[in-house]
Amino acid sequence: MFSRARDPDVFPASVSRYSVTIPANPAPVGRAPPFALPAALERAVPKRRTHFLAGRVCAREAIARISGGWAPAIALAQDADGCPVWPAGLVGSISHTEAFATAAVARSGEARGIGVDAEPVMSRKAAADLTGFVASEDEILRAARAGLDGLESLTLVFSAKESLFKALFPAYRRRFDYLDCELVGVDPATRRFSMRLKSPFDAAFGAAAFAGRYEAADGAVHTGVLAP
Repeated sequence: MFSRARDPDVFPASVSRYSVTIPANPAPVGRAPPFALPAALERAVPKRRTHFLAGRVCAREAIARISGGWAPAIALAQDADGCPVWPAGLVGSISHTEAFATAAVARSGEARGIGVDAEPVMSRKAAADLTGFVASEDEILRAARAGLDGLESLTLVFSAKESLFKALFPAYRRRFDYLDCELVGVDPATRRFSMRLKSPFDAAFGAAAFAGRYEAADGAVHTGVLAP
């Protein structure tokens, strides 16, 4: 059903990654899929079931690669907050778009949390709707100075914040909004970005500064964050 895709280069080599492409017209996910589906998805539309399955396939393969071949026989469960429950000693993250899914897994000794995000470059309409809600003009300008166009710049800011949230929330169970964190720097030479959490969230998470890496290619922006 899914074809292997290139893994975006947004993590160090110690992080296990696995990505697939999702076909435009995938075969239907039957009532007996290879992984058990959460109850909430049993009656979901086929597209949503397919995207869930693609993410879980990526997660299983990424776990196998970092665990010497072992991987859970069933799909990762979801906790009460909807977060995947990763095997002991591992932290992970999943993301998907309409045509792409990816997972990243690290050992918990390397990072307290990990966040990966994939986003198609925003349309002008989406950018008009979201600007001001997810990013300040200063943040967009910082991304633009890295050589990204306006739509890519906003998409990078949005994706970086998504990755940061995914890296922090499972460990701390504390929610924060897009404007509670700020993109403060982008280095195009290394494709790295830096972010800071604003008060009082910096104290809640035990740190104010975080770093990640990005890749912009083929009409999409990918980001990854490891939370120490």
